[in-house]
Amino acid sequence: MKYNMIKHIHETPGALAKTLNDELPNIIKICEKLRRQQLDMIIITGCGASYHDAIAAKYTFEALLNLPVLAWPASELGLYPKEFFTKNRLLIAISRSGEKSDIMMAVRKAKQSSAYVMAITANPDSLLATEADGIVLTHEGPEYCQPKTKSFVSILGVLNLIAINLIEDDAKRNRLLDQLSSIPEIISKAIQNTDNQMKFMASRLKSYK
Repeated sequence: MKYNMIKHIHETPGALAKTLNDELPNIIKICEKLRRQQLDMIIITGCGASYHDAIAAKYTFEALLNLPVLAWPASELGLYPKEFFTKNRLLIAISRSGEKSDIMMAVRKAKQSSAYVMAITANPDSLLATEADGIVLTHEGPEYCQPKTKSFVSILGVLNLIAINLIEDDAKRNRLLDQLSSIPEIISKAIQNTDNQMKFMASRLKSYK
């Protein structure tokens, strides 16, 4: 029997590699502009699994950039006064569908204050993609299971790619880009190496109550 979740886990390395390769030129272009903007804060927001991506990526941004980074649920960020967003603040809004009302409320408040809005979405025709200043697409394809696997990893890969490309030091940026490009292969090997172990463990445990 083939389960969608298992199928999507095995598709993760390919989805991540395609997303990183296809979006690198676009992200380089966006980040070159942002490096000239003298950002004073980065805000990352999303709903559900996308918010969890934001929490995970916060540590990468803080480790690489000398900037405060806020990871906040879109449902709460949308209630912030528009004065919280300024022209020197970057809002990264994550939504696979690009149609979440909570996300759009936060995006529109940020736009009113001239903050730069970067969208991460799988839907290029969405409201979020239409209203954002910069759009980064994920290329994981359909995901039918409720727990997000390949989409979560694809979004996290994009966030890491953005953080790396915001670094001012060219040599450090290039070194980290090389390291990031090797991650899909590492994930693929990890899945292959653990598959037989998982099957063996399952065969031993399936009769227990």
